Amino acid sequence: MLIIHRSKPTGNFTILPNELLRDDRLSYCARAVLAELLSRPEGWETNADALSERARRHRDGSRGEGRRAMRAAFAELEEAGYMVRHKRKGEKGRFVTVLEVYDTASDRGTACGTSAGGTSVNGTSVSGTSSGSTDARSTDEEDLSTNTLSPPAVPPQRSEPDPVHEREISSPIKPSTPQQLLRAANVVTLDEEEAFTAWVVATHKPRSSAWWRAVAANGDLPDLAAQWRTTGGRQPLTGTDATVSGWMALADQLAAKDGHQPYRDSVWDDMTRQLASGSRPDGWERYPHCGHPDCDPITRGRETEDGSGLKTLTWCSACHPNLQF
Repeated sequence: MLIIHRSKPTGNFTILPNELLRDDRLSYCARAVLAELLSRPEGWETNADALSERARRHRDGSRGEGRRAMRAAFAELEEAGYMVRHKRKGEKGRFVTVLEVYDTASDRGTACGTSAGGTSVNGTSVSGTSSGSTDARSTDEEDLSTNTLSPPAVPPQRSEPDPVHEREISSPIKPSTPQQLLRAANVVTLDEEEAFTAWVVATHKPRSSAWWRAVAANGDLPDLAAQWRTTGGRQPLTGTDATVSGWMALADQLAAKDGHQPYRDSVWDDMTRQLASGSRPDGWERYPHCGHPDCDPITRGRETEDGSGLKTLTWCSACHPNLQF
């Protein structure tokens, strides 16, 4: 049994038809997006990507709806007849995309029809009265004759509502450091950006934005993107699985060497010689520099202290290619 508690606002509310809120052709996400658009003032500028950025910014980044989900909601609204999209010339001769949003569904096809109903913004009707519907808090069975809000002031009806403008320029929300670097390097598309970033975080575990800046400065972003595409975006192994897989790969590499003998393998000799000569190790292009201040970006070697306090030069376990299991 549903028990509903309703307030009685005198301003800053929106009237919506029940048919809109209960349209089973629409997902709940699409209904919420439509209610959000109809609650906004005239001339409000937005698009699917901007709404996605807004959702993530106010919900800790990872919990908001993504671009794909928001674009799918916009597509649902267009297909159901709640939204019509067209282009027109804006300021300085630039073309802008215009969205016309309606609170009733119809097969409009083009943006030249007249809205049969209207929305209520800040307590004032924008495009007429709401015909045959209650406000967003009412039910079909409620007796409105004894418990209703005072109707908002209704201005003269217009032929069609002012459309919500969708800007062609990017969202004004500043992208994160990884987004800025990836877009500047142009190594992945916008649709791939989210999956690629998640893969990098799971694989290399960057601790801060400094890691991303170091990778970009070293020119390793293209190699990182190529590695991601080679793996098909699969998440790396962890724990015991990663250790076993790494040692098996190293065993295969040692076995492929001609004349390999246990405890006298040439792979470790090659690693030692490359480190001592200051040259790049084999396979360095597959793994970006870790960004650690003590790690040489060329040799991938680091100075460490043993138990007696003596410093020795050894391979960096975080970014040396032969130690990435």
